[in-house]
Amino acid sequence: MDVQMSGTHQNTYNAIFQHPAARNLQWHDVRSMLSSIADVEEEHNGRQPVIYPAWRNSERI
Repeated sequence: MDVQMSGTHQNTYNAIFQHPAARNLQWHDVRSMLSSIADVEEEHNGRQPVIYPAWRNSERI
């Protein structure tokens, strides 16, 4: 799967996976980046599972 991210989302992605990981990431930026590449749904208990399109029809383990 080839995903195109905006420059802002790419910067957030890079900050997450750099070593050491960035300490000044905002949850809003991370959630926005995840929403650009997958479906993020907030559940009633506050959890926010991320479902990638390739996993949409597969069974949960």
